[in-house]
Amino acid sequence: MGTPVRSLDVPITKGTGGVLVLGERATKRDDILPCIKCSKCLTACPIHLNPSELGLLAAKRQYDVMEEKYHLNDCFECGCCSYVCPSNTPLVQYFRIAKTLNRERHRQDG
Repeated sequence: MGTPVRSLDVPITKGTGGVLVLGERATKRDDILPCIKCSKCLTACPIHLNPSELGLLAAKRQYDVMEEKYHLNDCFECGCCSYVCPSNTPLVQYFRIAKTLNRERHRQDG
């Protein structure tokens, strides 16, 4: 759970629960490939969401469908789906963007 950083310049604050340091070999994944529908993210999700479908909807910018039909707001952003994804899709980052845009839309709709 948490946000990956690529620099040692990021401070460790009071809210930091832990630090995991991986070697270069474990982190050498820069390219994002199309989803191969392997379902590893489905198995990894602790609350049984469908990260694969959510990711595909995020690519289409269908954030309202993600929220209403696929329970986007139930995701607590643990990162398990992104970690196991062989396509290196940054699913959690997509979900954070979708949640932020949905919140903004709800504020504007009042």
